[in-house]
Amino acid sequence: MTELYVYYKVPVAEQAEAERQVLDHQALLRQQLPGLRARLLEGADSGSASPLLITWMETYSHPAGLDAAAQAHILDVLRDCPSQRAGERHVEGFRPLGGD
Repeated sequence: MTELYVYYKVPVAEQAEAERQVLDHQALLRQQLPGLRARLLEGADSGSASPLLITWMETYSHPAGLDAAAQAHILDVLRDCPSQRAGERHVEGFRPLGGD
């Protein structure tokens, strides 16, 4: 039941266009992978360390989990998204503990 967590920085001045790009890509992925849950989150402390950059996190999960093929597809579709990103996308996979 692997879930993906992807985080990176976005320039504040370009966040509207970056958000549109990410949400459009997530909508496409939901069509391609029925049941996919995709979210876009902003760091609660975004802007405090640097008023020019905000931290975003994308999350991807599926009730049946994300197998290696689904993970690779998600990461391939989102490889260059958003184009306004400041730096690299950091990707981590997690599995629930406790039998969930």
